[in-house]
Amino acid sequence: MEKKHYVAIIDDDHDDSTLLRECFEKLHSLSVRCFNRGSSFFDFLNNNGTVGFCLIVVDLNLPESSGVEILKKIKATPFLEHLPVLVFTTGGTPSEKDFCEKLNIEIFRKPNSLKEWESIAFLMALHCDPRLMKEYNY
Repeated sequence: MEKKHYVAIIDDDHDDSTLLRECFEKLHSLSVRCFNRGSSFFDFLNNNGTVGFCLIVVDLNLPESSGVEILKKIKATPFLEHLPVLVFTTGGTPSEKDFCEKLNIEIFRKPNSLKEWESIAFLMALHCDPRLMKEYNY
């Protein structure tokens, strides 16, 4: 399967974003672009458009502006509002969880084991390419 689907990861933790990127890239049909701040994500979009993004993954605990603020901006951007957005975080306050629930944004907890990271990446990737279920006999 050729790489034609792109995932945007917005997470300031380099280790977490690298591990998630590697898990996505093992699925062969996904390429990943990582951003350590929401502002760098939006700067990239202003210069390049959506570049075929099929999924945006956002950490809630970010410097500069909160994950919730980034989610609000994504949902208010006409060419992004149709894209699936998922939250991938270690925490999440009750108000953040309520906010995500109201917008139908699924929250994934950052796991401890590599197998769990791979499983979560697979579940997230299904938002981009449901054919992965058949390809991986899932």
